[in-house]
Amino acid sequence: MSAAGRSPVRVLAAAVVAIGLATGLAACGGGDDSVAVDGRTKGEALTDMKGAYDKGAITPDEYEDQREDILDE
Repeated sequence: MSAAGRSPVRVLAAAVVAIGLATGLAACGGGDDSVAVDGRTKGEALTDMKGAYDKGAITPDEYEDQREDILDE
């Protein structure tokens, strides 16, 4: 089927997928040590932990201990 025969929605969907794959793959393998063991960046892990602290799910001591562990990774 020629490009002229494709629906605009299908062409747009293909373009979005292609761009997503290209930008996602471009970020792979940079050798940066900022990724935590669970796949999140240190910043994401710290933000999640701060949210838990703010909600009272962890104590101030737990927050500080976990914060140091993340930063030391």
